[in-house]
Amino acid sequence: MFKSLLILITFLLPASALPEEQVRVTDLGWLTGSWDGQVGPAVLEENWSLPRAGTIASLVRQTGPDGMGMVEIVYIEEANGTLDLYLQQWDTGFKSRTPGAQKMTMSEITENSVTFKAVGEGGLAQLRYSRPSIDAFHIDVVTAGGQQFTLKLSPQTR
Repeated sequence: MFKSLLILITFLLPASALPEEQVRVTDLGWLTGSWDGQVGPAVLEENWSLPRAGTIASLVRQTGPDGMGMVEIVYIEEANGTLDLYLQQWDTGFKSRTPGAQKMTMSEITENSVTFKAVGEGGLAQLRYSRPSIDAFHIDVVTAGGQQFTLKLSPQTR
C-alpha cells in the first residue's frame, strides 16, 4: 500500500518539484588543454586547467607582431545549480581594460559545448565554447554591440 501511494505521489508531483541533476564543472573537462590559432595577424592562446573543487580556469594571451596585446583570465564556478563564468582582460603592464570582471551565466550545455550569456554590463553578450572534433576548439562570440564571430583554435604544439 505504502509503495503504491509513493508511486502515485511521484507521478502527481509537477516535474519542477522533483530534484534536478545539477550541472558540475567536471562536465567541462573537455575544455582542458592548450589551444591556439591565428586571429588576423595575432595568435590567440587558451590554456584551460583541469576542473577542480567546483572550478575551472583559463589563461588567455593574444600576441602579435608588436608583442603582447592582451591577457585574459576566464574563471568558471558552480553556483546555484548552474555555472557562472567571470572574465577580465588586461593590456601590457597589467593595466585592466575594465573596472572589474564581467559575469556570465550558463544558458545551455551539451556533451561538447557550453554557452554563457551576459549578466549585467560588459563587452560580451554571449560566449559559446565547443569541441566540434578532437582537434578543434571553437569560441563563438557575440559582443554587446551585436557583432558575431568564431575563433577557431587547434591543439597547441610545443
